[in-house]
Amino acid sequence: MPRILAVDHKPFEAPGLRYLALEAGYVVERVALAAGHPYLQRAAPDPHPVLVLPSFLSGDGYTRPLRNVLRQQGYRVHGWKLGRHKIWTREFVAAVERRLAELNEQYGQPVSVIGTSLGGMLARELAREHPEQVRQVISVVSPFRHRDGDDNRIVRIVSRIRPEGKDHYQSMPREEDRPAITVPVTAIYSRTDAFVDWRSCREEPGFERANIEIRASHVGAGASLATAIAVSERLACPPGGWYPFQPPRGTRVLFPSDR
Repeated sequence: MPRILAVDHKPFEAPGLRYLALEAGYVVERVALAAGHPYLQRAAPDPHPVLVLPSFLSGDGYTRPLRNVLRQQGYRVHGWKLGRHKIWTREFVAAVERRLAELNEQYGQPVSVIGTSLGGMLARELAREHPEQVRQVISVVSPFRHRDGDDNRIVRIVSRIRPEGKDHYQSMPREEDRPAITVPVTAIYSRTDAFVDWRSCREEPGFERANIEIRASHVGAGASLATAIAVSERLACPPGGWYPFQPPRGTRVLFPSDR
């Protein structure tokens, strides 16, 4: 049944133009991830399967840096093998569902699903529709609270690509009007995101729920050191053993405190 959430009902807005310059830091974030491997040298306590979904208009190449980190830790990490992330049609969403089902059957256990931007929204949809197949879901700079009347730069891009009507993403009911996700949820967001209002990327606090603020651009968040640290730490949570996120020593600058 729908939930009544204590969320901010002010319209979400596209971030100011001043943040767009920060998106050029994408290259720096990739370099920082490569240099930050000492903070990522940890063995997976439970090397379960992981599916990583790319952001809109990107593909498995975009998620490769994060997947490489998690693979080195021992996780059974997979891309989605569906090419470029396209406009959401029913057929497209069904193809993602089949990919999850394949991995679930291959390993005989639930899969952790990670997604960046619209990929994170897809990850949440998988967890909501197929909770028996999903161990936990992690979204990265994903505007899942976006509603009709809100604005972000992704919607502007989608509207230009498909001006004749809404896609599946734009037609979804408001998050607060939908059934709760029943698996553990982590929402990673950035206040310096130039594409979406960071408030639209946060989960309602509750049991097995975490909101983690990082310093990152929207484009670079999927391959940033902060995201890799947060994701690897959340994946280490055992089923039924959820605990609060704590940045490793020496990395707190990557994780601003909530205001």
